[in-house]
Amino acid sequence: RRIFWGPGRAVLATPAHRQESARAALVEAIGLETQLREIEAWIEQGWLQLQSDLNPAFEFDERQLRRRTDLRERYQSVIGKRAELVRLVPRLQFPPIYPPTLAFQFGERVRERTRLVERAEFASQQLEVYERVYEQAGQRRNEFLLQRSSYQLEWIIILLLLAQIVLVLVEMLGGHGVN
Repeated sequence: RRIFWGPGRAVLATPAHRQESARAALVEAIGLETQLREIEAWIEQGWLQLQSDLNPAFEFDERQLRRRTDLRERYQSVIGKRAELVRLVPRLQFPPIYPPTLAFQFGERVRERTRLVERAEFASQQLEVYERVYEQAGQRRNEFLLQRSSYQLEWIIILLLLAQIVLVLVEMLGGHGVN
């Protein structure tokens, strides 16, 4: 009743009558580990991009307005990865079966050795950082757009007031010239 594994291969040493259930448990555990590894790789690849996206999270201006589609897509991608992880975590943290079966023990041993629960928790914390940065960037963008439209509205009001003053002056001057 032993497991030997490495990248891309595993060997099960178990009695023949239990080999099928042990293999199924091992394949499931390795599948979970693969899914988690893909999420971790995505997180690792995104750190440099996240660093360049920190500026819009604190200060948004006209130059960054061109990047808003990219920021929105990255935010949606983060939410997608977070959803994948949320669906994966319950499968990693299920309660032990009583009485424990050999297959369950194999799967449990693989999860323990690969530290799936701890890695999933760490990935969740990293995704939370991503989420916060992109939420803040979205908030700064909205504030910038609201402020810009507010300035435009103020200028329109100023121009209308000036036009009204000009019309009143023309009317006053026109009224004095006729008498």
